[in-house]
Amino acid sequence: MLYSNFSEFNEICRALGLKDVTITKLQNAKKLQLLDTPLKNGSVAYVEAKKMLSDINIPKRAYIFVREEDSYEYKFSAIIVKKPSFVFWSLYEFLERAKKLHSKSIINPNCVIGNNTSISKTGVIIEDDVIIDDNVIIKEGVVIKKGTKIGPGCVIGSNGLEVKDTIFGKIIISHKGGVVINENVEMGALCTINQGIGEKMTQIGSDTKLDCGVHIAHSCSIGSENIITANVTFGGSVLTGSNVFFGLNATIRNGVKLADGCFVGAGSVVTKDVKKNALVFGCPAKFIRKVE
Repeated sequence: MLYSNFSEFNEICRALGLKDVTITKLQNAKKLQLLDTPLKNGSVAYVEAKKMLSDINIPKRAYIFVREEDSYEYKFSAIIVKKPSFVFWSLYEFLERAKKLHSKSIINPNCVIGNNTSISKTGVIIEDDVIIDDNVIIKEGVVIKKGTKIGPGCVIGSNGLEVKDTIFGKIIISHKGGVVINENVEMGALCTINQGIGEKMTQIGSDTKLDCGVHIAHSCSIGSENIITANVTFGGSVLTGSNVFFGLNATIRNGVKLADGCFVGAGSVVTKDVKKNALVFGCPAKFIRKVE
């Protein structure tokens, strides 16, 4: 079920104008899910336009919020509403606000923690031989694995910027998907690593090195042994392979995938997927040559 307190759940659903038969369906659903991950039976998602369905495999027992004016044959359980995005994100925010982490943070005694550093008392795991410099903020839902070094002034596990119209107003959606920083990552000063959104956590692969001022947005998956120089910005849900190099001040658009061995030139704006061992440069970035 989506939420154990039926009366509270019914109240928010009725405030959204949902009918009793729809509320019953949602009570029996398993989870809300975004379309950037494979849908499963019992999941609830939404589409704003018919064309969004063309590249999506939707199980028959998935529930999809769709616009009432769309007239096509449904091969799944459609829930017709006026504003699919509004209804979905309203329910999403309601459920996220209800989540509470009760597990006490676990910090290995072999860690070194600097002055004026703030670590959440709940939901954090820090393994052995981690070094955390001064003035770092670590929010709940963060896992930092052994041998990692965090530079001064970093913020790890902060909310991302996903702004949606909801029943609560036009808000920044809650991010509670977590952050995992794998073994032997090194992070320079003033980096920001956002929480994942939904079930898609933010991850940084082992032995990756970040210079100062790097921003990694929600649900990115950064591969192992990447080198990320100063002030590189990653939009949400970027996926990188291993041994990828990012030059100074590069910007990677949300959802872009970069294969193993890529090289992104300084100041480049990457708006499309990059193939294995490709050197790209420019604004927008274009293929220059293969990396030897």
